[in-house]
Amino acid sequence: MDCGVWQEFFDNGNGKSWVQCGDLRNDPCSCVNSDFGDLISCNADGHITQIMLFGNGVEGSLPRSIGNLSQLNNLNLWDNYAAGPLPDSLCGLSQLSAIRLGSTMGNNNFTGTIPSCLGELPKLEEFSVRGALTGSIPESFAKLALKELLLSGTSLTGKLPALTFTQMDECSLRGAKFACPLPGGAASKCHAQCQPSTVCVHSEDTEDHKCTDACAAKAFKSKGLETSGKCPSKYSTVDKQVSEEQCPDGVTNLRYCQSTKLNVTVTTRGMASKVYTAL
Repeated sequence: MDCGVWQEFFDNGNGKSWVQCGDLRNDPCSCVNSDFGDLISCNADGHITQIMLFGNGVEGSLPRSIGNLSQLNNLNLWDNYAAGPLPDSLCGLSQLSAIRLGSTMGNNNFTGTIPSCLGELPKLEEFSVRGALTGSIPESFAKLALKELLLSGTSLTGKLPALTFTQMDECSLRGAKFACPLPGGAASKCHAQCQPSTVCVHSEDTEDHKCTDACAAKAFKSKGLETSGKCPSKYSTVDKQVSEEQCPDGVTNLRYCQSTKLNVTVTTRGMASKVYTAL
């Protein structure tokens, strides 16, 4: 079975053009480098235990069949041209301790979300991926004793799980914007940043085809604006926008709420004019 999976991986990755082992479609266990040793390691039963093809010109996406490599403990495709989603079939690899799909040169480009089931892998200690990943880091990752977490340059958002950041050897979450507040160690160890959530309320004037919304970093009240959220998308033009300070209750004088005052952005919006063309 491992040989069939290897052949699919080889074909998906344009193996014939690889720097190393481009002629070993039918013999993965012979993939050896004079400086680094076994690039593909196999056990006595012929099962693949390691794929370490960093900087090897591997292209394409990871096939779902990779989840059939039951003895795989190290998947290292650092600095290649791999792309596409992370297959959730990886979650069936109970021996997997390292998933290294990052890139110093910025070539790998994985997309989609991080499968939450990866947080259930009992031996996973290293997780590195480069690309336009979306969604959030799964809460299940809090169960892992990660030593390495490298997810720079992604589009990850949401609440950051309370991982053991301060105990990691390497960690980078640069570029992503997570929800505030961040768990301990995330900023100092991993350079994580948070984006304050925005609370908005609005009110529509259907007769004048106008809508006014007000937004702030925390919950607040604003006279006449009682519907939650921003104005509907049909109000696509901005007629006026001002920022002002106010107390959270929208009534109390500012002098009495200096420690809790909010900066509120009030925007009046209109509907784009329709252009009719004569027949």
